[in-house]
Amino acid sequence: MIKLIKQQHLDSEKWDKCVKQDPSGHFYAFHWYLDMISKYWDALVYGDYEWVMPLVYKKKWGVIPYLYRPYGVQQLGIFGKEPVTADITGVFLNAIPKTYLHKDLYFNVGNVFPKDIRHNTRRTYEISLSQSYQSIYNNYSSQIKRNLKKADKVGLNVFENDTPDTLVLLFKRNKGGEVGLSDWHYDRIKQIMYTLIYRKMGVVWSVHDERNSPVAACFIAYTSKRMVFLFSGQEPYGKDNGAMTKLIDNALMWGAERGGVFDFEGSDIPGLERFYKSFGSEMKTYPHYRR
Repeated sequence: MIKLIKQQHLDSEKWDKCVKQDPSGHFYAFHWYLDMISKYWDALVYGDYEWVMPLVYKKKWGVIPYLYRPYGVQQLGIFGKEPVTADITGVFLNAIPKTYLHKDLYFNVGNVFPKDIRHNTRRTYEISLSQSYQSIYNNYSSQIKRNLKKADKVGLNVFENDTPDTLVLLFKRNKGGEVGLSDWHYDRIKQIMYTLIYRKMGVVWSVHDERNSPVAACFIAYTSKRMVFLFSGQEPYGKDNGAMTKLIDNALMWGAERGGVFDFEGSDIPGLERFYKSFGSEMKTYPHYRR
Protein backbone atom coordinates (compact mmCIF):
# COMPACT_ATOMS: atom_id res chain seq x y z
CA MET A 1 0.00 0.00 0.00
CA ILE A 2 2.91 2.37 0.73
CA LYS A 3 5.61 2.84 -1.89
CA LEU A 4 9.04 4.47 -1.57
CA ILE A 5 9.42 6.80 -4.55
CA LYS A 6 12.69 8.51 -5.38
CA GLN A 7 12.62 12.28 -5.71
CA GLN A 8 13.16 12.28 -9.48
CA HIS A 9 10.34 9.79 -10.12
CA LEU A 10 7.69 11.60 -8.10
CA ASP A 11 4.43 12.72 -9.71
CA SER A 12 4.86 16.30 -8.51
CA GLU A 13 1.35 17.36 -9.58
CA LYS A 14 -0.34 14.64 -7.53
CA TRP A 15 2.07 15.23 -4.64
CA ASP A 16 1.36 18.97 -4.43
CA LYS A 17 -2.40 18.38 -4.76
CA CYS A 18 -2.25 16.03 -1.77
CA VAL A 19 -0.22 18.53 0.30
CA LYS A 20 -2.54 21.39 -0.63
CA GLN A 21 -5.61 19.42 0.47
CA ASP A 22 -4.15 18.71 3.92
CA PRO A 23 -6.18 20.50 6.65
CA SER A 24 -3.03 21.92 8.28
CA GLY A 25 -2.30 24.25 5.36
CA HIS A 26 1.48 23.88 5.68
CA PHE A 27 3.67 24.85 2.72
CA TYR A 28 6.85 23.04 3.85
CA ALA A 29 6.02 19.82 1.97
CA PHE A 30 5.36 21.19 -1.52
CA HIS A 31 7.82 19.54 -3.90
CA TRP A 32 9.34 22.85 -5.05
CA TYR A 33 9.94 23.91 -1.45
CA LEU A 34 11.64 20.63 -0.58
CA ASP A 35 13.77 20.89 -3.74
CA MET A 36 14.88 24.34 -2.59
CA ILE A 37 15.86 23.46 0.97
CA SER A 38 17.39 20.02 0.50
CA LYS A 39 19.63 18.31 -2.02
CA TYR A 40 18.23 14.87 -1.16
CA TRP A 41 14.70 13.79 -0.39
CA ASP A 42 12.56 10.78 -1.23
CA ALA A 43 8.91 10.06 -0.56
CA LEU A 44 6.60 7.53 1.03
CA VAL A 45 3.31 7.47 -0.89
CA TYR A 46 0.15 5.72 0.30
CA GLY A 47 -2.05 4.41 -2.51
CA ASP A 48 -2.56 6.89 -5.33
CA TYR A 49 -1.15 9.85 -3.35
CA GLU A 50 -3.85 9.62 -0.70
CA TRP A 51 -1.28 10.38 2.01
CA VAL A 52 2.35 11.33 1.50
CA MET A 53 5.43 11.73 3.68
CA PRO A 54 8.71 13.33 2.57
CA LEU A 55 11.96 11.73 3.74
CA VAL A 56 14.59 14.47 3.74
CA TYR A 57 18.10 13.15 4.20
CA LYS A 58 21.81 13.81 4.11
CA LYS A 59 24.64 11.35 3.57
CA LYS A 60 27.19 10.61 6.28
CA TRP A 61 30.66 10.09 4.80
CA GLY A 62 28.97 10.62 1.45
CA VAL A 63 27.30 7.20 1.41
CA ILE A 64 25.13 6.46 4.49
CA PRO A 65 21.77 8.31 4.46
CA TYR A 66 20.16 9.73 7.60
CA LEU A 67 16.87 11.58 8.04
CA TYR A 68 16.87 15.10 9.47
CA ARG A 69 14.93 18.38 9.58
CA PRO A 70 16.46 20.90 7.17
CA TYR A 71 16.87 24.61 7.87
CA GLY A 72 13.70 26.43 6.84
CA VAL A 73 11.24 23.81 8.10
CA GLN A 74 9.34 23.51 11.36
CA GLN A 75 6.94 20.63 10.67
CA LEU A 76 6.84 17.88 8.04
CA GLY A 77 5.43 14.39 8.63
CA ILE A 78 2.36 12.98 6.88
CA PHE A 79 0.00 14.97 4.66
CA GLY A 80 -3.32 14.06 3.07
CA LYS A 81 -6.90 15.14 2.48
CA GLU A 82 -8.22 12.78 5.17
CA PRO A 83 -7.17 12.97 8.85
CA VAL A 84 -3.93 11.21 9.81
CA THR A 85 -4.88 8.69 12.50
CA ALA A 86 -2.52 6.84 14.83
CA ASP A 87 -2.90 3.75 12.63
CA ILE A 88 -1.84 5.67 9.51
CA THR A 89 1.15 7.14 11.35
CA GLY A 90 2.17 3.66 12.49
CA VAL A 91 1.98 2.31 8.94
CA PHE A 92 4.20 5.11 7.64
CA LEU A 93 6.75 4.68 10.45
CA ASN A 94 7.01 0.98 9.69
CA ALA A 95 7.50 1.75 6.00
CA ILE A 96 10.61 3.91 6.55
CA PRO A 97 13.50 1.94 5.03
CA LYS A 98 16.03 0.49 7.47
CA THR A 99 18.82 1.86 5.30
CA TYR A 100 18.59 5.23 7.10
CA LEU A 101 21.27 5.22 9.79
CA HIS A 102 19.50 7.79 11.96
CA LYS A 103 15.98 9.24 12.04
CA ASP A 104 15.24 12.73 13.41
CA LEU A 105 11.72 13.55 12.22
CA TYR A 106 9.38 16.39 13.08
CA PHE A 107 5.77 15.58 12.25
CA ASN A 108 2.96 18.17 12.08
CA VAL A 109 0.13 19.22 14.37
CA GLY A 110 -2.37 17.10 12.43
CA ASN A 111 -0.45 13.83 12.89
CA VAL A 112 -1.63 11.53 15.69
CA PHE A 113 1.04 9.18 17.07
CA PRO A 114 0.39 5.61 18.28
CA LYS A 115 0.56 5.44 22.07
CA ASP A 116 3.04 2.58 21.99
CA ILE A 117 5.62 4.43 19.89
CA ARG A 118 7.97 6.58 21.95
CA HIS A 119 8.24 10.21 20.87
CA ASN A 120 8.54 13.74 22.23
CA THR A 121 6.36 16.77 21.52
CA ARG A 122 7.31 20.30 20.53
CA ARG A 123 5.23 23.45 21.00
CA THR A 124 3.89 26.10 18.70
CA TYR A 125 1.22 28.76 19.25
CA GLU A 126 -1.75 29.45 17.00
CA ILE A 127 -4.65 31.90 16.74
CA SER A 128 -7.84 31.03 14.88
CA LEU A 129 -8.49 33.32 11.89
CA SER A 130 -12.13 32.25 11.65
CA GLN A 131 -13.07 35.13 13.94
CA SER A 132 -13.28 38.89 13.65
CA TYR A 133 -10.31 41.14 14.37
CA GLN A 134 -12.23 42.60 17.32
CA SER A 135 -12.55 39.12 18.85
CA ILE A 136 -8.82 38.56 18.37
CA TYR A 137 -8.01 41.97 19.89
CA ASN A 138 -10.23 41.29 22.90
CA ASN A 139 -7.98 38.34 23.80
CA TYR A 140 -4.79 40.44 23.83
CA SER A 141 -3.15 40.87 27.22
CA SER A 142 -3.09 44.33 28.79
CA GLN A 143 0.64 44.54 28.00
CA ILE A 144 0.04 43.96 24.28
CA LYS A 145 -2.61 46.69 24.24
CA ARG A 146 -0.20 49.08 26.00
CA ASN A 147 2.50 48.25 23.45
CA LEU A 148 0.14 49.16 20.60
CA LYS A 149 -0.68 52.50 22.22
CA LYS A 150 3.05 53.16 22.68
CA ALA A 151 3.75 52.40 19.01
CA ASP A 152 1.00 54.79 17.91
CA LYS A 153 2.19 57.49 20.31
CA VAL A 154 5.72 57.60 18.84
CA GLY A 155 4.38 57.52 15.29
CA LEU A 156 5.43 54.07 14.09
CA ASN A 157 3.96 53.20 10.70
CA VAL A 158 3.58 49.82 8.97
CA PHE A 159 4.74 49.43 5.37
CA GLU A 160 3.89 46.48 3.13
CA ASN A 161 6.10 44.81 0.55
CA ASP A 162 9.50 45.68 1.96
CA THR A 163 12.44 43.53 0.84
CA PRO A 164 13.84 40.36 2.45
CA ASP A 165 17.25 42.09 2.38
CA THR A 166 15.95 44.82 4.71
CA LEU A 167 14.65 42.20 7.14
CA VAL A 168 17.82 40.08 7.10
CA LEU A 169 19.97 43.18 7.67
CA LEU A 170 17.86 44.14 10.70
CA PHE A 171 18.22 40.64 12.12
CA LYS A 172 21.98 40.38 11.49
CA ARG A 173 22.64 43.79 13.00
CA ASN A 174 20.75 43.07 16.21
CA LYS A 175 20.72 39.28 16.73
CA GLY A 176 23.41 37.97 14.41
CA GLY A 177 26.07 37.84 17.10
CA GLU A 178 23.82 35.85 19.45
CA VAL A 179 22.48 33.09 17.21
CA GLY A 180 25.62 32.20 15.28
CA LEU A 181 24.07 31.83 11.83
CA SER A 182 26.43 31.64 8.87
CA ASP A 183 26.22 33.46 5.54
CA TRP A 184 24.80 30.20 4.14
CA HIS A 185 21.85 30.43 6.56
CA TYR A 186 21.16 34.06 5.64
CA ASP A 187 21.35 33.27 1.92
CA ARG A 188 18.94 30.36 2.42
CA ILE A 189 16.34 32.37 4.35
CA LYS A 190 16.48 35.10 1.70
CA GLN A 191 16.03 32.47 -1.02
CA ILE A 192 13.01 31.09 0.84
CA MET A 193 11.44 34.53 1.27
CA TYR A 194 12.01 35.63 -2.33
CA THR A 195 10.60 32.34 -3.63
CA LEU A 196 7.45 32.62 -1.50
CA ILE A 197 6.98 36.24 -2.58
CA TYR A 198 7.34 35.19 -6.23
CA ARG A 199 4.69 32.52 -5.70
CA LYS A 200 2.41 35.05 -3.98
CA MET A 201 2.69 33.13 -0.72
CA GLY A 202 4.62 35.62 1.40
CA VAL A 203 5.13 39.26 2.28
CA VAL A 204 7.60 41.40 4.24
CA TRP A 205 6.00 43.98 6.50
CA SER A 206 8.15 46.59 8.21
CA VAL A 207 7.70 49.35 10.77
CA HIS A 208 9.40 52.72 10.18
CA ASP A 209 10.03 55.50 12.67
CA GLU A 210 9.35 59.21 12.13
CA ARG A 211 12.60 59.51 10.11
CA ASN A 212 11.36 56.74 7.79
CA SER A 213 14.03 54.31 9.01
CA PRO A 214 13.04 50.64 9.45
CA VAL A 215 13.06 49.63 13.12
CA ALA A 216 11.35 46.23 12.79
CA ALA A 217 10.30 43.83 10.06
CA CYS A 218 8.78 40.38 9.70
CA PHE A 219 8.08 37.86 6.97
CA ILE A 220 4.64 36.27 6.85
CA ALA A 221 4.21 33.14 4.73
CA TYR A 222 0.65 32.15 3.91
CA THR A 223 -1.59 29.59 2.27
CA SER A 224 -5.39 29.49 2.20
CA LYS A 225 -5.40 27.76 5.61
CA ARG A 226 -2.39 29.11 7.48
CA MET A 227 -0.34 32.27 8.07
CA VAL A 228 3.15 31.63 9.44
CA PHE A 229 5.31 34.15 11.33
CA LEU A 230 8.42 32.86 9.59
CA PHE A 231 11.21 35.36 10.32
CA SER A 232 11.62 38.71 12.08
CA GLY A 233 14.13 41.28 13.26
CA GLN A 234 14.09 44.62 15.05
CA GLU A 235 16.24 47.45 16.38
CA PRO A 236 16.36 48.25 20.14
CA TYR A 237 14.25 51.36 19.46
CA GLY A 238 11.60 49.18 17.87
CA LYS A 239 11.67 46.74 20.77
CA ASP A 240 11.28 49.56 23.31
CA ASN A 241 8.32 51.07 21.47
CA GLY A 242 6.17 48.08 20.55
CA ALA A 243 7.16 47.77 16.89
CA MET A 244 6.95 43.96 16.69
CA THR A 245 3.62 44.01 18.53
CA LYS A 246 2.32 46.45 15.92
CA LEU A 247 3.53 44.19 13.08
CA ILE A 248 1.85 41.09 14.48
CA ASP A 249 -1.33 43.06 15.19
CA ASN A 250 -1.29 44.26 11.58
CA ALA A 251 -0.91 40.68 10.34
CA LEU A 252 -3.79 39.49 12.51
CA MET A 253 -5.96 42.36 11.30
CA TRP A 254 -5.15 41.36 7.70
CA GLY A 255 -5.85 37.67 8.35
CA ALA A 256 -9.00 37.97 10.47
CA GLU A 257 -12.08 36.18 9.10
CA ARG A 258 -10.04 34.53 6.30
CA GLY A 259 -10.24 31.14 8.01
CA GLY A 260 -7.40 28.88 9.05
CA VAL A 261 -4.86 29.86 11.69
CA PHE A 262 -2.03 32.28 12.41
CA ASP A 263 1.02 30.24 13.43
CA PHE A 264 3.79 31.83 15.50
CA GLU A 265 6.07 28.88 14.58
CA GLY A 266 7.24 28.27 18.15
CA SER A 267 8.70 28.87 20.54
CA ASP A 268 10.48 26.87 23.26
CA ILE A 269 12.35 30.05 24.31
CA PRO A 270 10.56 31.29 27.48
CA GLY A 271 10.57 35.00 26.57
CA LEU A 272 9.20 34.44 23.08
CA GLU A 273 6.70 31.91 24.39
CA ARG A 274 5.29 34.47 26.84
CA PHE A 275 5.15 37.10 24.09
CA TYR A 276 3.22 34.82 21.72
CA LYS A 277 0.84 33.68 24.46
CA SER A 278 0.05 37.30 25.30
CA PHE A 279 -1.76 37.65 21.96
CA GLY A 280 -4.31 35.12 23.20
CA SER A 281 -2.81 32.27 21.21
CA GLU A 282 -3.42 28.60 21.94
CA MET A 283 -0.59 26.11 22.43
CA LYS A 284 -0.45 23.26 19.92
CA THR A 285 1.95 20.33 19.96
CA TYR A 286 3.54 18.34 17.17
CA PRO A 287 5.43 15.03 17.44
CA HIS A 288 9.20 14.66 17.35
CA TYR A 289 10.39 11.13 16.56
CA ARG A 290 14.05 10.24 16.96
CA ARG A 291 15.75 6.87 16.61
